[in-house]
Amino acid sequence: MMFFMPFSIGTLRYGAEVRTGASQEITGVRDAMRKIRAQDGVRGLYRGMAVSLYGNIVYRGLYFGLFDSGKQALVKPGGEKPNVLAVWAMAHMTTLTAAVGSYPLNIIRIRMQMDCGRKEKLHVGNINDCARKIYATEGVRGFYRGVTFSSVQAIGGALLLVAFE
Repeated sequence: MMFFMPFSIGTLRYGAEVRTGASQEITGVRDAMRKIRAQDGVRGLYRGMAVSLYGNIVYRGLYFGLFDSGKQALVKPGGEKPNVLAVWAMAHMTTLTAAVGSYPLNIIRIRMQMDCGRKEKLHVGNINDCARKIYATEGVRGFYRGVTFSSVQAIGGALLLVAFE
């Protein structure tokens, strides 16, 4: 995570500039990383890392915890293995719950990283400050923008759980 965080932030900033059709001040991911470091220092390349770690802990806790608990409920009397479709359905519900449950932390991470390398900061401060600003301006819905796409990505996680079962 320590190695990939600067690339994640650089990709996010470059992608945001390309999507918005801004003045194209950033010409690529490396250029974005260079400009973020010049504006915010090395610390700017790791902005949002703490909330990213918290999000991973929440996601993996729900992902493995719910699947393990749900799998126990599917075991038939006599220890017979459950139907593969039932396991897939349980895995899909588990992955979907984990994705939706940890999504607000992902939104906070993205918003904090979007400020990297900018002169005018929207979310200056820590995780709590960023969360308060999102809630004040957008309400609870602000924490779940884009959750539908994240839910579609959950299908891959469900297939992974079933494959290793």
